[in-house]
Amino acid sequence: MYMIYVLKATIKLSPRFGNSLGGTAVIIEPGILLSNNDTIRCTFDGSGRTGFVLNNSTVMCISPFLQGTSGFVPFKLNVVRRVSFETQFLASKKNIFETKKEQSCQLY
Repeated sequence: MYMIYVLKATIKLSPRFGNSLGGTAVIIEPGILLSNNDTIRCTFDGSGRTGFVLNNSTVMCISPFLQGTSGFVPFKLNVVRRVSFETQFLASKKNIFETKKEQSCQLY
């Protein structure tokens, strides 16, 4: 029998925001020691994805398509059979990284 703890602790997400179309690589530092054998599940507004352990203190998750969503959505990091963390992720319908035409450059 396993006991799972849900912590309302501060975890570090970088970036804390992404486009609601998905595809944002989110690096998470949960503040616990991780193992390459840990199974990671990331849930963005109810849509679960498999995460990847990058090293003993960070994991990476790719944000999914969040249809019609804009604003803060629930985010949950689950280190399976060990611990879960809950926080929020900002999903935007606009491209946050848009540049103005005069700021772009041409490559030859």
